[in-house]
Parts: sequence; C-alpha cells; structure tokens
Amino acid sequence: MRPDMRHCQECQVCVEGYDHHCGVTGVCFGDANVKYFVMMLGWGGASMMFNGWAHVAFLMAVSGSKDK
Repeated sequence: MRPDMRHCQECQVCVEGYDHHCGVTGVCFGDANVKYFVMMLGWGGASMMFNGWAHVAFLMAVSGSKDK
C-alpha cells in the first residue's frame, strides 16, 4: 500500500491521494479523479453565471415590453 493511500469509511475502498468523500456525488476524490471534480465545479459555476445572466436579460425584456 502506498503511503498516500487512505481508506474511505463511506465507500469501504482505499483511494490513492485521498482528498475527500463527496456526499453529493457519492464517490471519493483522489489523484485519479480530482481533475474531474475541479472541472465539475468550473462548469457548474459557469452554468450558474450564464443562467443568472439569462434570467436578468429575460426580466429586462419582459419589463421593457410592459412600457409600450
């Protein structure tokens, strides 16, 4: 067993470079998949920003059509 391996009590598996067990996705994050976790956070943040912008644009369009 490598020195940077840890046993996850939730999954009952050993993970190389163990970072944490995510309760949302239900998996452990370690060396093998931490880049996918970071990408998930990045794309989730980008999606929230786009949805916020689209919501504001929609509200501005709806409020502008009432003035006519």
